[in-house]
Amino acid sequence: MKKIFTLLTIMLMITTVIGGCGVLKTPEELIQPPELNIEKKKLNDALLNYLPQNADLIVLPYVKGMKQESSLINKDIDGDGEKEAVALYRDKNTRKIGLIVMDKENDTWMRKTDIKLDVFEVADYKVIDTNNDGLDEIIIGYYGITNPYKEVNIYVQEQNNLRSIFKERYLALDVLDADEDGLQDIVISDFADTKHNNRVSIFNVYGNNAVKISEISYPKENEVYSISFGKVNDRTKAFFVDMYVNQTYGQTDVVVYEDRKLFSIIRDSDIKEIIQTSPIKSVDIDDDGITEVAKMQVIDRYDRENSSANNFVKNYYKITEKLELDLVSQVYEDIDMNINITFPLSFKNNYFIEKTSGEDQISVYFSPQQAKKEILFMVVKKVEKSQLDSLLGEYQLITEMGSMAVIAKVMDEPENMEYLERNLYDRMKYDARDLTTVIKPANV
Repeated sequence: MKKIFTLLTIMLMITTVIGGCGVLKTPEELIQPPELNIEKKKLNDALLNYLPQNADLIVLPYVKGMKQESSLINKDIDGDGEKEAVALYRDKNTRKIGLIVMDKENDTWMRKTDIKLDVFEVADYKVIDTNNDGLDEIIIGYYGITNPYKEVNIYVQEQNNLRSIFKERYLALDVLDADEDGLQDIVISDFADTKHNNRVSIFNVYGNNAVKISEISYPKENEVYSISFGKVNDRTKAFFVDMYVNQTYGQTDVVVYEDRKLFSIIRDSDIKEIIQTSPIKSVDIDDDGITEVAKMQVIDRYDRENSSANNFVKNYYKITEKLELDLVSQVYEDIDMNINITFPLSFKNNYFIEKTSGEDQISVYFSPQQAKKEILFMVVKKVEKSQLDSLLGEYQLITEMGSMAVIAKVMDEPENMEYLERNLYDRMKYDARDLTTVIKPANV
């Protein structure tokens, strides 16, 4: 058997050499057919030829909806059945950004248009056919040079060129088919001025014009910093409009787009308004496809004046079909230790936190209904990695950060507890049995 294996190995090596495959390839090259690699090289060579001297394609790692970091988009944007190339680049000398469109003629990439943008940073970027006319629009949001605000520009294709049909200051932007009518809705929040309050507006592109369909307004002090579209519940989808109010606190509105009109579903409900002591963005906190809204809560200790804890937690709620808030998660964030603790629902009103800013230990106390109890329930520590061997038998490892590590443990219940308290303690202990699902690095 050993001789057969050796013989097969030798034959494989000979075949590899004869076949000319001795050059190592990247994983991307191994996945892609050779003709795709050739086309990619042709396009890259053409871009290098047509880009201004000392210019590079820019990277967009934080732009919403981008599945890739490169700004290069290779798709058919004019409906001719052939792919064009759209890219953003930065001139190294001026630091300003440009937009280039490349087209293929007789198997050769040629420059179709090149627009110099008077901007330094891109905030939003989308190439999409918004009105089903077979021609993609190019939507670019950027930070203005002459003012601190963002601006959005919509370009349409016209006579083998690009023309701007819409330019507006904005705070937040989204592009999607919100009412499922086949048209892309361009959702923009803009600034208050002497005539208007802050607004969230929906535009559609008809022909070569951007037409406002509907808007909802807010007081001038409400600055919209995020618009996200998602499920409110299994029956309703809406825009979650997160605002920064008076540069002091946060507020969230939930806005439905129905029959081509925007309206709030909570203003006239028992919820009325969702306020946060500091702005908190609406998110799908439990990954179930439904977006939760947030509020801040202080986990009060019975002798709060003696507590040095930062007892603020973020409460995340689902909005029920009856338009009521249903708590699904409480999250405590610790900047010093760079972790988030997501408390199971059994913890609600049954704990408080002890932590002095700058210290490397968090103590969570069992305090049923925040009664006058002070029973240590859970300890979270940041320690030197060199200490791990002696501690991991007692603690669970949460995460490692350079030379440090975060560890945690749940304490055994004390003796002589009352029956109901013991049941609650055991339930909380069971829900927190795997601390790696409760405590996570803040960047995860």
